[in-house]
Amino acid sequence: MKIAYVLETFPKLSESFIVNEIVELLKNGHDVRIFSIYLPVEDIKHEAVNEYTLLERTHYFSFNRIFKVNLINLLKYFLSGVFQDIYNLKIYTNIFGFNLKMAYFATIMHKNRLELIHAHFVSTGIVPGRLSKMLGLPYTLTAHAFDIYMNPDEDNLRDVMENARSVVTISDYNMNHLRDKIGIKNRIEVIRCGIDIDRFSPLRKSMINDGIKLLTVTRLVEKKGLEYLIRAIPTVIKEIPDCDLIIVGSGPLNDHLHHLVHDLELEGHIQFKGDQSDFELMHYYENAEMFILPCIIAENGDRDGIPVAIMEAMAMELPVISTIVSGIPELVEDGISGILVSQKDEAAIADAVIKLHKDRNLRVEMGEKGRKIIENKYNIVSESEKLIKMFNKMRS
Repeated sequence: MKIAYVLETFPKLSESFIVNEIVELLKNGHDVRIFSIYLPVEDIKHEAVNEYTLLERTHYFSFNRIFKVNLINLLKYFLSGVFQDIYNLKIYTNIFGFNLKMAYFATIMHKNRLELIHAHFVSTGIVPGRLSKMLGLPYTLTAHAFDIYMNPDEDNLRDVMENARSVVTISDYNMNHLRDKIGIKNRIEVIRCGIDIDRFSPLRKSMINDGIKLLTVTRLVEKKGLEYLIRAIPTVIKEIPDCDLIIVGSGPLNDHLHHLVHDLELEGHIQFKGDQSDFELMHYYENAEMFILPCIIAENGDRDGIPVAIMEAMAMELPVISTIVSGIPELVEDGISGILVSQKDEAAIADAVIKLHKDRNLRVEMGEKGRKIIENKYNIVSESEKLIKMFNKMRS
């Protein structure tokens, strides 16, 4: 099947789940073309982007590119978009620039005889919706987290999702929210963001140390709850003086969190590593004793769906400490594969760390059970099969 993937920015380090999905579709013989609304700004890319030459499949818009496509089709699609806006009384500042970009993408989709448009994040929905009308192709959407929780325009959400041929979301929590709170009448399928379990091969840790290495891998944004993790460390080091926390990732709260570590005099216990390559990231997973991501619901309503970093940690047989927020309890079984605490509870985070540190057997048992959960429920192979099945229905 020939599938157009419409994305806000590709590639993006925090969206490994999209790379995983595209790679699995390619492995199954599908022809995927990627249409990135904006140019990427990050230097570090996931290894699979190069391994599967995904940039050669990716299209970006620029004015000097428009002369490289069929100009008759470009003009046809451009006028179609402009007339559509005028008919619907939608006159806006960038009406010509937006429709030129859409016409450029539509011309390439037409040339490659693409059969279906799929988009990640409802916030991009206006783009696949417009391309769908231009080309007469069905479009489908995957809803995640910020796109449905952060200051949502509920009327727009309903329009975008109900005009889609089918809607996917990544958790039961999201599905219930979309149906019960937003009132989406379209069919919603839950298809998880799976990971490549073959890439994450845990090493058996036989050494017992007095200290402990804690790991979190995340964007440095409010909804990840890192402030509460940092504030938990002073309590932890009273029990475990040789405690190290590694924070991998970058984001807008970088300076704020660094200042917090300085104010609490924790520079000797907390290290910020910034963004890391896949190879370097694996090193951190292999050397950690437990993984912590105490997610919260942010002030603007934003929250996580189900963090892929937790899936990766569980695949690496790390016990997980997280929170009872959104779809996380669907992934981490409290007391089975990890410990779940209430959001914004630094004392509970500290207690969980100390408890797991004192009981190595519990850490090992939780890690092994976590790995099985990922193999059975969050495997990119099985989840992609569900997605392919949904795509094939679009042909009928």
